[in-house]
Amino acid sequence: MKYQIITFYEFTQLSNLEDLKTRLKALMSAYSIYGTFIIANEGFNSTVCGTAKNIETFVPEIESIFKSKLMLKSSFHEENTFKRQKVKIKKEIVTLRKTVDISKGIGTHVSSHLWNEILSDPETIILDTRND
Repeated sequence: MKYQIITFYEFTQLSNLEDLKTRLKALMSAYSIYGTFIIANEGFNSTVCGTAKNIETFVPEIESIFKSKLMLKSSFHEENTFKRQKVKIKKEIVTLRKTVDISKGIGTHVSSHLWNEILSDPETIILDTRND
């Protein structure tokens, strides 16, 4: 049996995180979806795995909860790659240890071509916040 692995995220204002956690865990259980959701007031990040059929019905449910059309990265594997169903509430999705105003980032997405131009500019400074 083939399993589909999907990764998705969105920076958006979320509230009622405990209620959201309960709803997400229930959906994961109902559709036999395994993996992790990280939720915070600033948005969510997730990588989960399930059968392609279950993923196909799970995604619209998640989009309904988050009121968003998700941009998914998808891959396939012969085995389920995750063993647990986790939903974690965090203070921040991207740990900056500062309050982030998500609305200031709206409209700042750039194409890969433009991104490469930005990187080649000697005046560009990159701040990588993925790890300590």
